[in-house]
Amino acid sequence: MKTFFATLLSKLIALKLPAILLIAGSILTSVTLWYQTYLAKYLADPTGKLSLLLSLLFVLSVLSAVASYYWFKPKYIFISDLGINKNLKTGAYFCSPCLVKEKLHSPLTTTDFGWRCRVCGKMFSDPSKRIKTQPWVPLDPSVGY
Repeated sequence: MKTFFATLLSKLIALKLPAILLIAGSILTSVTLWYQTYLAKYLADPTGKLSLLLSLLFVLSVLSAVASYYWFKPKYIFISDLGINKNLKTGAYFCSPCLVKEKLHSPLTTTDFGWRCRVCGKMFSDPSKRIKTQPWVPLDPSVGY
C-alpha cells in the first residue's frame, strides 16, 4: 500500500502538481459560487440534497473512469516479429520474458546482431543486422566436393 501511494505521489509530481492544484482550486471556487447563487434554494428540500449527491457521485464516477484509463493505459507494445516490447514514450526496447514473468523493466543492450537482455541474458535478433551467408564454394574447384 505504501508503494502505491509513493507511486501516486511521484506521478502527481511528474504531472505538474502545482498546475493540478491550481485547476482544482479554480473549479472548487466556481462550484462554491454556483452553489451560493443557484443551488441554495433547492438544497433546503431533502430531495434536492439527494439529487445533488447522486449527480456528484455520477460526475466522480465518470472522472474516475477517465483517470483509470490514463492510469492503466498500456506503456509497452509487443513487437511479435522481434519478440520484444517497445516503450511507447521513449522508444526503448525491453525484454518480454522479464517484463511478463518477472515484472522487471529490463532494457535491452544493443549488440552486433540484435539485442541482449541484461537480466536473463536472452538474445533477440535484429533482421536488419543479420549476417548474409554466402553459398559454400570449395577452395579448389577441380577437387569436386
